Amino acid sequence: MQSNRIAAAFLLLLAPGLAGAASIGLNSVSYPAGKEVEVPFIATDRAPTGASAMANVKVEGQQTSITVSYGKLEPAVLFGGDIVAYVAWTIGADGTVENLGPIASIKDSGTELYTTRRRDFALIVTAEPIVTVNKPSDLVVLLSSAPKDKDIRPVPITHTDLQDRKGLVTREQESIAGLKYKGTTPLMLLQAQKAVELAERFGGSKYNPDAYAKAQQALAEATEKKGKGEAAETAARRAIQSADSAIRDAFRQKEAEAAAAQAKKEAAEREAQAQTQAARTKELEAQAAAERAALGSRAATSESRLAETQAALERANEQIAKLESEQSALRASSAAVEADRVKLQKQRDALSGKLAGALGGIAVASKSERGYTVSLAGTAFPSGKATLTTDAKYVLAKLSGVLLAFPDMKLDVEGHTDSTGIAEANQKLSLERAEAVKTFLKEMGVPGDTIVANGYGPDQPVAPNDTPEGRSKNRRVDIVMSE
Repeated sequence: MQSNRIAAAFLLLLAPGLAGAASIGLNSVSYPAGKEVEVPFIATDRAPTGASAMANVKVEGQQTSITVSYGKLEPAVLFGGDIVAYVAWTIGADGTVENLGPIASIKDSGTELYTTRRRDFALIVTAEPIVTVNKPSDLVVLLSSAPKDKDIRPVPITHTDLQDRKGLVTREQESIAGLKYKGTTPLMLLQAQKAVELAERFGGSKYNPDAYAKAQQALAEATEKKGKGEAAETAARRAIQSADSAIRDAFRQKEAEAAAAQAKKEAAEREAQAQTQAARTKELEAQAAAERAALGSRAATSESRLAETQAALERANEQIAKLESEQSALRASSAAVEADRVKLQKQRDALSGKLAGALGGIAVASKSERGYTVSLAGTAFPSGKATLTTDAKYVLAKLSGVLLAFPDMKLDVEGHTDSTGIAEANQKLSLERAEAVKTFLKEMGVPGDTIVANGYGPDQPVAPNDTPEGRSKNRRVDIVMSE
């Protein structure tokens, strides 16, 4: 019973649309291409006193960059309980949300850079228990207002799916206006501590002990360094990522256990019903046979009892009719089972559609007979090197979040180059780049035994190599996902 409550709590914490929801009025903006737009934020009555922020938004090609400068954003830990982090979000007019990432993780003033493929959205900042939640809480501290450019007119929207999560995670304050953080523990270390605590609370140590152990080890490293310095911050981030993997695996396995238990229960009920029906059928057949034998005997000894015999035959026929009716009901039950099978197939097709939608929000994705393919273009690596760029790591980090929701996926990571230079060097470089992508995905929690890396050099071009554009397209790493 306790494990079921924990699984339900985590489902409400991280899965979309299940917790109690609140609403808020926002300004959605359609940002023009090639123009940098300044968007001021408004502090809510939940926010620290004096908190402020300004976003500079610019659309270039299919990517939108969002630079947020903030100040006097006292730490989220002031809300108390499980609340330790701030998260920035985009909110679409259709109600869809996107977690851009943490903000003010280290200092109460600074600048954060985010990227998105959206062009129409509003911006908010919320206080959360962990930075990887999929839905914003109702602890909104900042929200975007009308742009300074008067030629750009915002569209008022109402977002109705802010999660209160009461009863699932704790908080001691509804507003931190007027409060000041006087603690000495660095914020990144506090966030790592809370992530590991939540992993233990939701059973991550049981269902993914490796990830949980990594989280504890990384937390110990960060704690040993007192949470200060780049090495300590990196260790704290690893602790958060590993704890998140442990939590997600715990939920998936608990959900699978619950489904298996329900299926076993239903199968046992069907078996018991079939046995009862078989026994009833045998009983009725024996009864009918006995009555027919008695009728035959009585008919042979006395024709005067013919009427009685006919009545008995009629009763036997009624019992046979009842049996046939019950058998028809069994056939109808079999038809229902077939309908359930068709429904499950449709659900699986729907999951495939969700995967396609999730991939489309991360990078350029396509589908073929091999499965879904996400391509990292030439900008994913510096020229002639196999070191992932920051943009490439960001895309792969978001892709790993999708892959963790589809654990049965098999990944073929394929490196490719153009035809410039020596073929042997190109083949080696393409393999090194594929291995770099594989290594990063494993660090993000994707199981290594599901990933195969290969390098094909210039042997599989997707465009002619006689133009700069064609060579740029051929310098890529393809991630092919199949079941």
